[in-house]
Amino acid sequence: MILLAAAESASSRSGLLLTLLIILGISVSIAVPVVFGIITMNIAVKKGYTGKWFLFGFFCTLVGLIVACVIHPNGEKPVKASMNSADAIKQYKELLDQGAITEEEYNKKKAELLD
Repeated sequence: MILLAAAESASSRSGLLLTLLIILGISVSIAVPVVFGIITMNIAVKKGYTGKWFLFGFFCTLVGLIVACVIHPNGEKPVKASMNSADAIKQYKELLDQGAITEEEYNKKKAELLD
């Protein structure tokens, strides 16, 4: 009888522990994506974007956060790493002077680069 009571008590404690671990696991599995979604959305909004950034952060967690961190601010063109506009205009001017391109082509490229 005493052994049966002790077994029932141990069984109820392990059942309670298992229930608590399940509740903790569910809570963490919901809380972490929500936090990533909120942070991702806030970063994107500060950069001028609107839309479903919360969902992107929620479902993609770390990937969504990284993307939000590396995107360029909305409306701002990324700077070309290979060559800046002044160098490109200089090269087109040299091509114009050599006769490789026409004045019209030079002016068109120059206008594109200065925009």
